[in-house]
Amino acid sequence: MQRVLVTGATGFIGYEVARQLSDRGFRPRLMVRRPERGDLLSGLDAELIHGDLTRPSSLVRAVQGVDTIDTRPTHKHGVKRRVKRELLTSSSRSHCQ
Repeated sequence: MQRVLVTGATGFIGYEVARQLSDRGFRPRLMVRRPERGDLLSGLDAELIHGDLTRPSSLVRAVQGVDTIDTRPTHKHGVKRRVKRELLTSSSRSHCQ
């Protein structure tokens, strides 16, 4: 089965992506920045992983063993471009799509 990492899963769109993946038989890996918000995801058949899009070391761990990444990075403070670069770097090391 394909392994999917979803970032931003506690947000409006990210949660819906995670829910639909779970409903379709996937067991997505959901990256959460604030562990206390992970309670929002407790009804999903998913793996929760603590991580922060602005901390490259947490991205390396998050992408290990996944095939696909669905990301919803923030648009604040120029983070979006930097996050995409870090995800691409991390995922290429882990052979993700």
